[in-house]
Amino acid sequence: MRPALACLLLTTACTNAAAGIFQPSGTAPPAPDQRPAVLAAYLDFHRAFQTALGGNDTSGLGAVTVEPLTSRLDGVVRAQARRSVVRRTHTALNPSVAWIKGGTALVADCVSSPGFTTFDAASGRRRPPGPRPEQAVLHTRLVLDGTWKVASVRAEGTC
Repeated sequence: MRPALACLLLTTACTNAAAGIFQPSGTAPPAPDQRPAVLAAYLDFHRAFQTALGGNDTSGLGAVTVEPLTSRLDGVVRAQARRSVVRRTHTALNPSVAWIKGGTALVADCVSSPGFTTFDAASGRRRPPGPRPEQAVLHTRLVLDGTWKVASVRAEGTC
């Protein structure tokens, strides 16, 4: 390489680096950390699903899920509405992002719940059976569909 060309390349690289724009060829700037957005979407999903079960109203599920999960959950809620019941619970969540690859993420969580309590939708009276405490490891796959949304939920045994 000619000394003048080497000097020019070195000067340009140093100037760009000082300006904060030095980037070796073939590399991309680091992607923003998506973990907070993935976790927020996961928590939003749980809130929306509990709301849907507790009031037989699935209108919030489309904002936090993608097909075919949206239709499956809608079917679950419609089935309980046909039986004139609502189910309520409160889940204790402790999620962590297992991985993010492109537009797909996996969240692992040990979910604890006192179980679902079933109520008559018209009278509000509790219906048997009583709640059964539950604990399960959930693997939840999210996809980036403009925003992060839940695509699948799989229970993998107890914690």
